[in-house]
Amino acid sequence: KDDLFDILGKISEIGKPTGFDVKKNIFTLPFIHLLSNCEKKEKIKVLSQLKYHARRNELESIRKMVEVGGGIEYTLKKIKEISKKAIDEISLLPDSSFKNGLYSMLDFNLNRTK
Repeated sequence: KDDLFDILGKISEIGKPTGFDVKKNIFTLPFIHLLSNCEKKEKIKVLSQLKYHARRNELESIRKMVEVGGGIEYTLKKIKEISKKAIDEISLLPDSSFKNGLYSMLDFNLNRTK
């Protein structure tokens, strides 16, 4: 979910700078999805645009590129999918405060807004 906050969040809301990953050429899941669905020629163009917008601190343009490329939707889907698998695995554990803690962490990550 932190990958999404870097793209969608605002420093006033999440308490840390946004756009850090793309500025440092760290490609998180939303970017990986965007790039993996491009043809080679298009991928070069997208990478060039990402670097251009990152240098100019144009985070809204980057967000739009990732959103149009399906990166945000894909990442949200993966968060839910992986969380469901985790819940299924945790349910096999005997009841305990540790099990409850794992459920709490999953719930926090699924529902957190910053």
